[in-house]
Amino acid sequence: MQALSAWIVPLLKLAGALFAVLVVLGIVGERTLPLFGGDEALAARTYMIVFPLLGGAAFAAFQPWAWTRFAAALRHAIGRGGAQGRIPEWVASPAFRDFGVMVGFGAAAFAAMGTIAMALFAWNEGAV
Repeated sequence: MQALSAWIVPLLKLAGALFAVLVVLGIVGERTLPLFGGDEALAARTYMIVFPLLGGAAFAAFQPWAWTRFAAALRHAIGRGGAQGRIPEWVASPAFRDFGVMVGFGAAAFAAMGTIAMALFAWNEGAV
């Protein structure tokens, strides 16, 4: 689990960079039209794919950090509250942190698959 944990901060930085690119593309807007040879339909269709892909990739890259922080906050709250039982003991154990990392990377994988499916759907709808 140490190997996966080492990827959390670089993925968070990647999410920030992707979000920054998304904002810059939103600001630049139609000034990029010459890149497409003046073809507005191609530019619109391309941006219809690029924006969801960048946003979804940023969201997917954010997931491991968010779930790991949630697991840490839950461990802290249960440890401070002093609850007893099997579930609070499991949450207080170091295995729960590893579980949070696994859930985060699983959520990132699902978000990435959803992003790809959404982009493919948008591309196919734009062709009609």
